[in-house]
Amino acid sequence: MFISDVVKRLWDKKYQEYQREYLCADQVEAQELYKYLLESIDDVKNDIYSYKSVDYSITFLPSSGCPHFMGKGCFSGCSMCDYFSNHIISLARMNVLRKKDEKLYAELIRKGYELSRGIAVTPSVVSEVITSYDFLNEEEFPNIAYENMFEKGPLFIGRPLRYEFETRATSVSGKKLEKLIHTFGKRIYIKMGIETGNEWIRNHWLNKNIYDRDIQRAIEIIHEHHLKASANIIIGMPGFTENQTIHNFVSTVIKLSRFGFDTIICSPLVRKEITLQNYIYKNLSNNQILRDKGLVYGEHTSIPWIFTIFEAIYQALLVQPDLATKLTISIVNLPGHYSMMEREYDKRQVQYFIKEIVNFLTSSSRRLDINRMSEIRAQFVETSFYMEYLQLIQLQENAGSLLDTLYTLGVEISKNMWPDKWADIVEMWKVELQSAPESEE
Repeated sequence: MFISDVVKRLWDKKYQEYQREYLCADQVEAQELYKYLLESIDDVKNDIYSYKSVDYSITFLPSSGCPHFMGKGCFSGCSMCDYFSNHIISLARMNVLRKKDEKLYAELIRKGYELSRGIAVTPSVVSEVITSYDFLNEEEFPNIAYENMFEKGPLFIGRPLRYEFETRATSVSGKKLEKLIHTFGKRIYIKMGIETGNEWIRNHWLNKNIYDRDIQRAIEIIHEHHLKASANIIIGMPGFTENQTIHNFVSTVIKLSRFGFDTIICSPLVRKEITLQNYIYKNLSNNQILRDKGLVYGEHTSIPWIFTIFEAIYQALLVQPDLATKLTISIVNLPGHYSMMEREYDKRQVQYFIKEIVNFLTSSSRRLDINRMSEIRAQFVETSFYMEYLQLIQLQENAGSLLDTLYTLGVEISKNMWPDKWADIVEMWKVELQSAPESEE
């Protein structure tokens, strides 16, 4: 597929770096490698993402990485995702350690957790998210790692209201869930990265390799075990217009609600270093064809405006009001989106008002109040910043339909990425676009 080739190309230099480090680490005995990793534990700690508050905590465990990302002879994960570019060395070493000695690999995961959170700590009141990239996948988190992590002394003194674990839909199985229930009881949410309800976009533009049948089967298994199913989705797809983003979001949350998800967590798209959205921003921001269609626009290039984020949620609630109890906005990603755009907000002297919008959305974690949203919306539609936004939306009408937009992006990406053979690649992309169902557009 076109997007698989794009992602491979994006990650090619980092993959070569990974290979060199892997070969070096492979020359070291497992015990020595483990000792070396412990002595340089800060490298491992850098791979542990933690968010902590009284109510809610996230701990991302160190591991050998996402199995979907770790392709054969290349890196080829999701096009909008980059958790690895700053941690290639430790990623290679962890993979070698897992191959040589799973027991030591398991011990290092537990050690990393304890360095991040401590030993037998008081949990957050509402939720403890303890996760890796694909938690239920044995390639990343083998049984011995599970046992060492969760059955070798308590992680917490007391219990939160619920535990949450992140995995891919294809990794959900009854056997794995039964093990979690045995350890934690039934106050468990299984979170899955779905990103969009549009199956074609999910696989042909995001390179997710997850199909609707996988998602529906995973929800069925989760509910059979009396657990909760949670979807992680994105507000904004790389290169989409603002209206395409809104339409995609609304159709996504309605579809996933119909599938039976108990909660839907919404994260605005942000630019990370090795991602499709950042490639467009860094390499095509001055592309005249894309500028004329409004597909690149300064610092807003390839990520949604704050007004689009707000409007997408607002429109979804107008169409299906009961989503107010099902949708939550990421308390990590939305502030991250604000930080990325803060300088632009400062320039236009709207930072305080935008901050109010962010605070409202992230504090409305239990129920989104559409009446309050209507009040906020009435305020921002009067601002000059919103007028600028409307002018961009008008310009983006030149981009045409969603498939027209994807074709244009594919052409300009190909010209930049493969200058000697772009025409042949575009012809293949054109054929691939013809496989997109009309109803999905």
